[in-house]
Amino acid sequence: MKGVYTQFKIKGYNLDNLLNHVKKRKITVYDAKKININSMIVSVKHAQSKNFFAITKELCYNIEKIKDKGSFYPFLYLYKNIGLIIGSVLFLTLCIIFNDFIFRIEFTGTGNVLSRELQLQLNEYGVTQFSRFSKIDVDNLSDKLLAKNPRLTFVECSKDGNVLVIDSALAEGSSDKLTGKETVLVSDVDGIVEDLKIYRGSQKVSIGDEIKKGQVLVDGLVTVKDQEMQVNVLAVAYIKCKAVYEYVSTKENLENTLLALYEEKFDDGEIIGSNVTVTNTENQYLYLIQIEYRRIIIVG
Repeated sequence: MKGVYTQFKIKGYNLDNLLNHVKKRKITVYDAKKININSMIVSVKHAQSKNFFAITKELCYNIEKIKDKGSFYPFLYLYKNIGLIIGSVLFLTLCIIFNDFIFRIEFTGTGNVLSRELQLQLNEYGVTQFSRFSKIDVDNLSDKLLAKNPRLTFVECSKDGNVLVIDSALAEGSSDKLTGKETVLVSDVDGIVEDLKIYRGSQKVSIGDEIKKGQVLVDGLVTVKDQEMQVNVLAVAYIKCKAVYEYVSTKENLENTLLALYEEKFDDGEIIGSNVTVTNTENQYLYLIQIEYRRIIIVG
C-alpha cells in the first residue's frame, strides 16, 4: 500500500554493505539512521518489507520490526483488522438490537405476592417475554397496573438490562401470607364480597354476598375427573367492610376533627368512604364515625 512504511532495527557488521545489497535487489531504504557502528534503524515500503526482512535474515543480520507508519497507515490497519472490525460492529449491532428485548420479568416489593395476577394483566397488555422495550411506555404501564389493582398502593415499572422490573407495594390491610400450605380462604371480617380471584380451589360464595367473620370463601376440595381431591388454595378476596366508632363529648362541631383522627389511625384496609353523624342528648353529643373500607385477603 502506497504511503505506508515499515520501520526495522538492524544489528550486525558492515551495515553499508547491507544497504548496497538491498539496493541491488531494487529495495529502496528510507530514513536510514545509525545508532552506533553495529546497529541502525531504517524504513522500507510496506510492500517490500517481507523481501527486505528475508534478505537481511539471509545475510545473518539481526532484524527486529519496530512498527508500521505513514500517512496511509490507518487504512492498512483497517485492512489487516477488517475481520475484527466487522465482528465488533456486528457485536455492537446485536447488543443494541437484543437490548431492546425483554428476557425476563421480575416482581419485587411487598406486592410481589400478586405476581401471578400481575403477569396475567401484563399478558393482556401484550407485555411478555421477548416483547420489545421500545414498544412499551413503562410509565403508562405502571399507571395501568396500579389502576387495575386496588390492593396495591404503588407500582413502578423499569428497565434493568434485559429485565422488566415490576416493583409494587401492597395496600395497608392486605393479607400477604403465602405459605403454599393453605387449604381454605377464610374471611377475617364481616362484609360484602366485592371481588374474588381464584387460581386454585373451589368458590364457596359469590360476588355481592354478605359474609361473616370466619366464613369459608374458598376451599381446597376440587373435583378432577369425577373424583374429589384436596388441593392447596391460591386465591384473593376483596371484601367491602364497615367500621363504626362512637365518641361522646360535651363539645359540638367535632365532626372533621374526629374524622381526621379516626382515619389517621385506621389500618384495617383501604379506606373508600367515611362520614360522621351527630346526636344531641342531655347536653352531650354522640358522634357516630363510620369508615367504609376494602379488606384484601390473600392465601396460597
